[in-house]
Order: sequence, then C-alpha cells, then structure tokens
Amino acid sequence: MYLELVVSLYRRDDWYGLRLIKDVIYHEFRIFICIFANNLKGYDAIR
Repeated sequence: MYLELVVSLYRRDDWYGLRLIKDVIYHEFRIFICIFANNLKGYDAIR
C-alpha cells in the first residue's frame, strides 16, 4: 500500500506528500522497534 502511494507521489512530484508518508513510515517503524525491544526485555526477564 505504501509503495503505491510513494510511486504515485513521485510521478506527481508532490514532495510535501512524500515527506508526509516518510514521517508516517518512520513513526510506525519507531513504534515497532519499541515494541520489539520491550519484547526482548520481557524474554530476558522470563529467563
């Protein structure tokens, strides 16, 4: 889904929209990393 949006924005040269999507992806990626790190900490505590 993201890829299609990015491609369409590239075709339109809509740099503001592209930056917006990059921010969204970065934000979700950061949340994923936080969850992943917390899970690792949890596994360490269980062991």
